[in-house]
Amino acid sequence: MFTHPSPGTYDQPYVSKMERFPISHKAKIRENPTRRGAPPRIRGPGAVGARLTTSCNDEEPIMDTAYLVTRPHLGHVAPEDLEFGQKMLGKFLGQLVGAPEPPEAICLYTEGVKAALEGSPVLGDLEQLEAAGVPILLCGTCIEHYGVADRVRVGEVVDMQRIAIALGGADKVVTV
Repeated sequence: MFTHPSPGTYDQPYVSKMERFPISHKAKIRENPTRRGAPPRIRGPGAVGARLTTSCNDEEPIMDTAYLVTRPHLGHVAPEDLEFGQKMLGKFLGQLVGAPEPPEAICLYTEGVKAALEGSPVLGDLEQLEAAGVPILLCGTCIEHYGVADRVRVGEVVDMQRIAIALGGADKVVTV
């Protein structure tokens, strides 16, 4: 177990508790690139197996999760069940709205960008997530490919580099 001295002793952000393995000199503590004000995280080859918590009494690690949406529905569904798949995606996103830890980001690419368009049955859930401060990132190339730029109603149209940064900066990526 590794514990930093009192806050303000170092120029690094205050990190109160490390468990399992100490951080090597190769690990870096850095700010979260997609959410301002989010707690710092440990990155780098020396951070393997390290757990970062924000208080001495907090036993749960900070686990930022990004969600990757590649379809306007949940799972593989037959054409006749497309409406059901859309309803299930709405239920899934609705669960994220009330989650104790908000997602790091929701990234939509390929057909997934259609979930952020006018008339999408999950548009309300995405709007609630965005209102809660969750970045909704839409692939600009995909929007252009489908010719739907005028129908986008939620999220930020970005390049693939921004999506890659959001996914790479998350502790865990879940593809839905």
